Amino acid sequence: AKWLPHDSSDGCTATVSSPVAERQGEHQPPDVLVWDASALNERMGNDPAMHRRILDKFLKNAQAQVKTINEVAQEGNLQRMAHMAHTLKSAARTVGAFVLGDLCAHIETAAIARESSVSLALTADLSDAFAKVQERISAHILATDGKI
Repeated sequence: AKWLPHDSSDGCTATVSSPVAERQGEHQPPDVLVWDASALNERMGNDPAMHRRILDKFLKNAQAQVKTINEVAQEGNLQRMAHMAHTLKSAARTVGAFVLGDLCAHIETAAIARESSVSLALTADLSDAFAKVQERISAHILATDGKI
């Protein structure tokens, strides 16, 4: 139980609207859901050095995953898109990137349902969503670099 992520059905993601609704201005999520710095503490305890390693690895892997998801979306490979979105969804939610995780969940669901136009529309938001997470995490790493 110490190493496994908590169930994300605790209500944290329930306040996040769909990416399409956000784009249309219907509902904006609280900033903390872009990246919640306390998520790693809740899941893995207070170990800043381990958090740094996990965040570095997440940023590196997520950047490659976003690129791959965009590529397979352009190819129309819905099965691979669903798989990659599922993988990124899990990693994003584990580190506290709830908006990115929810976007990936929507992409995964649309790809599984073989809704290629919806999947493609959702992937259009993926790079921006990741950039916001990357910016927040990078700022956090810079702010805490000497404190580890």
